[in-house]
Amino acid sequence: MGSEISSERPDYSPPASPTPTETSTDLLQILQEIKKGIAIIENKINALTSKITTMDTKMSKITERMEHHAERRIGDAEDAIGTIERKMEAIQNELSHLKGKCDDQENRVHRSNIHLMGLPEGAEGNDPQKFLEKWLPQLLQLQDLLKALEIECMHWALKPHPGPQDRLTILIFKMLRFPDKELIVQQARESLSIKKNHRIYLFPDLSTDLYRRRKDFDEAKSICRARSIPFALLYLTKLMLTPSGHENVC
Repeated sequence: MGSEISSERPDYSPPASPTPTETSTDLLQILQEIKKGIAIIENKINALTSKITTMDTKMSKITERMEHHAERRIGDAEDAIGTIERKMEAIQNELSHLKGKCDDQENRVHRSNIHLMGLPEGAEGNDPQKFLEKWLPQLLQLQDLLKALEIECMHWALKPHPGPQDRLTILIFKMLRFPDKELIVQQARESLSIKKNHRIYLFPDLSTDLYRRRKDFDEAKSICRARSIPFALLYLTKLMLTPSGHENVC
């Protein structure tokens, strides 16, 4: 038996369309939900705005306090630095003054000393003091000092025995009378003598600082020698030029 196919449509009823009343109710509910959401967002925005305002107020107060404290601290620091700088300047001035006084005292202690360079070691014999008291006036042709010259003490500079190419050792001796020392140094400047093929040099005993300050005139002295300009380096550090008989001190 074959099945029969019916050509008739079964019963079908389409959904009913909403009524105008139902549509209005749904729209009102949606609008209410939207309004509630907007109200919640506004409340959160207002709360956030309030917090931001509070933070701005606090930041303004903190900034004001920091600026006030910073200005005060900076002002205090500047005052302290200024005080320290003034104290340091005063200390440096006092130190320079004391250093100058110490150097002056050292040179005063050595004012009667003479450095002798060029005398071979051993030439003074067993009694170097008597040797110098007799030899120096003869070397410098100071007949008035032959029997009047007195040396208080003497010693060789503390350094190893010089070799053939080394600088000669310096003999340091102290005159009993300062005028004798000045006379010997002055005479040595005017006429240097030669003893046993050795050049004899006599010069005053100076402190290290004063010696360095006088060394600053070396270039000027070289120029004077090259141009045949008479000069003299005076104590402490004054260079006297005498071109054509006119004295100029610098």
